[in-house]
Amino acid sequence: MKKLIVIIILVLAILGGAAYYRVNELRNQPEIKGIDEIQQDNGLPVRIFECQTESVDDTFLASGTIEPIQTVAIAAEVPGRVEQIQVKVGQPVKQGDLLITLDTTTALLSLRQAEESLRQAEQALTKLENGSRPEEIELARAQMEQARADLDLKKLEKERFSKLFEEEAATLQMKQQTEAACHAAQALFDAAQASYQLARSGPRAEDIELAKIAVDQAKTALAQARDHLEDFYLKAPFDGVIAQKMTEVGDIADFKQTLFRLMRIGRVYSDVDVSELYIGKVNIGMPVKVRADALPGETFVGKVSEINPASTGPGRSYLTRIEIDNRSGRLRQGMFARAEFVMDHIENVFLLPDDAVRDERGQSYVLAISEQNVVEKVDVKTGRMIGDRIIVESGITTGMKVVVMGMNIEPGRKVTIVE
Repeated sequence: MKKLIVIIILVLAILGGAAYYRVNELRNQPEIKGIDEIQQDNGLPVRIFECQTESVDDTFLASGTIEPIQTVAIAAEVPGRVEQIQVKVGQPVKQGDLLITLDTTTALLSLRQAEESLRQAEQALTKLENGSRPEEIELARAQMEQARADLDLKKLEKERFSKLFEEEAATLQMKQQTEAACHAAQALFDAAQASYQLARSGPRAEDIELAKIAVDQAKTALAQARDHLEDFYLKAPFDGVIAQKMTEVGDIADFKQTLFRLMRIGRVYSDVDVSELYIGKVNIGMPVKVRADALPGETFVGKVSEINPASTGPGRSYLTRIEIDNRSGRLRQGMFARAEFVMDHIENVFLLPDDAVRDERGQSYVLAISEQNVVEKVDVKTGRMIGDRIIVESGITTGMKVVVMGMNIEPGRKVTIVE
């Protein structure tokens, strides 16, 4: 029993000592201040903007879609079987690059025939222009002399039979036969004599002229055959990219059937709507900065190429075309683009964030921070908005710190600047 009493007394003593220590600790702890008291001592937390003059472009944005300057259909000029396809969709090509080859069997045959016709026509012309050879002239002379001798003989026989007929020693039929033979010999002599004269004098001018015409006609036919052969080779008419392919090897291409679509992408365009508020400051040739959402951080150079004189839609906007340099090939059809128009360049102005300028009964003002970190109300005169900032024309000075974010800020309050 005595042991139990002793244990209880010891426990009570320990608890009493602990309670005394805790009470003494609470008495010595400093008094906790409320939020309002802390802000009163240290100042309200605010964010500031330090005023500096700067130069800025007065711009506005308009959006549109990237489109190629030119898209053409590559069609078959002649019907034929597709023999080879040299390109793929998306492949860049240069002007004159071969895209597709059709079967050239019949075209090559026509070309060979035209070449042979020209060769023969040129040979005939050369023969006429060179005239007769000496041996040909001598042969013609000999033939003429032979015909002359035969004619003389036939004349003698004609005279003899005429006399015999008068003497009734020959019949009328015999007399007529010798006369006919004499006439035939005369014709042969005349022909031989003409051939000899022709051989000596050479071909007539009109014969040579006709031969030249034949050569020209053969050359024209050959050129047409070559052009026809080229129709079986479809080539790129300009630098671009293959946008679509509508045939395969072995297909039979009909006349004027579209086989490819080719896009010119060295220059592209975007049609944007410009509000009537800005259209008066937009001119043909005006430079424009273009950015594509799909290519962050990249800027492309464009210029205004067309302005629709009539407004489009109820918003009184004007469709404006911007041509863009795309030699890099980075811009593609269908990309969403934003065009930045520079209306004016302004030098040495104060530009403040929109939320730094406040208004009270039509008077604009800012809350400036003094060297003692106390808020002061400063009246200002504002100009136009540049994006999300506003021009302040008077009332502020270089280096002035103005509040851009803070709750329940009133002139005379102490503040603390935070990042």
